[in-house]
Amino acid sequence: MNYPFLLSDSQWEEVSAYFAPKKRKRKVSLQVIVSALVYVLKSGCQWRLLPVEYGKWQLVYYYFRKWIDYAVLEDMLYKLVSKRRTQSNRTAEPSAGVVDTQSVKNAAGVNEAVGYDAGKNVRGRKRSLATDTQGNVLAAGVSSAGKHDKSAVKTIQQQVEDFKNIEVIFADGSFKGEAPFDQKGKIKWLVVNKKAGPFKVLPKRWVVERTFAWLTNFRRLCRDYEKRTECAKAMILLASILITVNKLITYF
Repeated sequence: MNYPFLLSDSQWEEVSAYFAPKKRKRKVSLQVIVSALVYVLKSGCQWRLLPVEYGKWQLVYYYFRKWIDYAVLEDMLYKLVSKRRTQSNRTAEPSAGVVDTQSVKNAAGVNEAVGYDAGKNVRGRKRSLATDTQGNVLAAGVSSAGKHDKSAVKTIQQQVEDFKNIEVIFADGSFKGEAPFDQKGKIKWLVVNKKAGPFKVLPKRWVVERTFAWLTNFRRLCRDYEKRTECAKAMILLASILITVNKLITYF
């Protein structure tokens, strides 16, 4: 059967063990199910408008919710990033991270955790992201755009603190003063300020900005279409997984 999009065998080989830890006979192929999820992410289409080649959209959504409930995506991203870092001759867990937020507009009908970011003049939600110094996503969170950055990043506090080796976090000027979290003094926040004059790429901070740019290449993430914040976070995680997988299979 011809599919509008299908994960390549090399891509599926990297993630199949996480989506299907137990091998058994299935009526549907999980490779097709995951490909359908990536199709929604890449094209930005509604669930009900999934091409019929993927089967019933309700089944695809069922697996999507199931993987959210069992934290499959978080676990998978952690292990893939560790593998990518090892592949790049680095330690599996980073010692430094980069944190930033991004405010995005919400679609009509989305009203959970929606607010107004006066600084960016955006009504919608705020995405919080933590990456390592290579740009690999370590943690993602979603909150109201009306929250200050220091409050918004508390959605990723637990995820970041699970990395026991992180000692330094680089951030922008909105994180001046008291740190949002510091794992009982173990994490030091370093603020990288903008300099007067012509535009310059700021040390460390550009890494997370580039990752945000990678994420917005997925049409589903150009605007927040998810009614629930856990689904919005899952879409960010899924995009991050796909980016990491592509890094793994194209590394040379």
